[in-house]
Amino acid sequence: MQAHATGWDTLRLFGVSPTLGAIRSDDCGVLIPASADAHEVTAEWVSIGLRACSRHELVKVPVTIPIREFKR
Repeated sequence: MQAHATGWDTLRLFGVSPTLGAIRSDDCGVLIPASADAHEVTAEWVSIGLRACSRHELVKVPVTIPIREFKR
């Protein structure tokens, strides 16, 4: 809820590839491959464990969908 309140959208947080789903972590939103809790959220980045994900990083997949819409 903090990330949404600071302007992060669903796809940046929970997006996955429409064809591969969450198999490749570099094709997912920042919270999908997280193996640790997000401990700081700002409008520009989310800090997860020892790494920080910028809101302005390019997404490698041109189209992502919310993970709840992925069907195998």
